Amino acid sequence: KRVIEQANLALLEATETGAFTTCVYATVDIVTGEVRWLNMGHPAPFLLHAPDPARDGGSPGNFVEAEGPRNRPLGWDENPGLNQTTATLAPGDRLILFTDGFLEAKSPEGEVFGEHRLEASLLELASLPSDDLAGHVVEDVERFAAGQLDDDLTMLVIEFEGAAAPGSDDLPPATRVGAAPEAE
Repeated sequence: KRVIEQANLALLEATETGAFTTCVYATVDIVTGEVRWLNMGHPAPFLLHAPDPARDGGSPGNFVEAEGPRNRPLGWDENPGLNQTTATLAPGDRLILFTDGFLEAKSPEGEVFGEHRLEASLLELASLPSDDLAGHVVEDVERFAAGQLDDDLTMLVIEFEGAAAPGSDDLPPATRVGAAPEAE
């Protein structure tokens, strides 16, 4: 939280009134799978669950919002809010962070891609490896917008592979990160 507070103060001092910066500041515990983040003006991340027959028809994925009021972008206000979200990833789960360009992309008819299409795309492409997932979602959005994008499409996919077996001398496997090349 201290990093976000300091960044907010620096931006308030260095930028003109009305200027702001969005960010997500996150930490991932690669042993337990616990992820904590402060979302400062970005869309809510999407949690894509690993396939699990024991889930009994539970949702394979969902947007994850913080409890309470939403935090504001940095540099906008002296008190942007510091509501933290925590989620625990199971092995194979993926947390997907993305910019608003995915939600705001418009079709030639003026219809926005929106959360419902992004969710459908992520669920349809869920079987892809993390390294490929983001790029294919970008392709879906570009196809929807007929190649006419007004904003960037930036996505980060964080996959938790699980901790090392108890008693093992092995380090936990690294959490895999897949990212789409930034599309404009």
